[in-house]
Amino acid sequence: MTLKVTRGGECFATYDEFKKFMIESIDKGIPTILENCDYGGHYRVLIGFDEVNPDNPSEDIAIFADPSDLNDGCEDGYTYVPAERFFYMWFDDRLMDSGATTQAFVQIIPTK
Repeated sequence: MTLKVTRGGECFATYDEFKKFMIESIDKGIPTILENCDYGGHYRVLIGFDEVNPDNPSEDIAIFADPSDLNDGCEDGYTYVPAERFFYMWFDDRLMDSGATTQAFVQIIPTK
């Protein structure tokens, strides 16, 4: 997938574009580190995606390896959030320079 940055700094203009990116990255085994506004700036690694109900994208779940797994009562290093909700919370609050505050992520793409 070739990413294009919009005027607002986003790589993905819609949740559907982001969903396709998540699924493709996971299917290809490409680790994706995402940063968003949780805790004033928080990093986690996307490791899974669950399309709970194909007719209702608001039920999609993004699964993360998360160093701050403190919210679900089971501190096992994994967290999950509604994927569509994550998409709309996907901005930086305090960590990045002003030009990199929207949809911050890093992918580690293996070379052949």
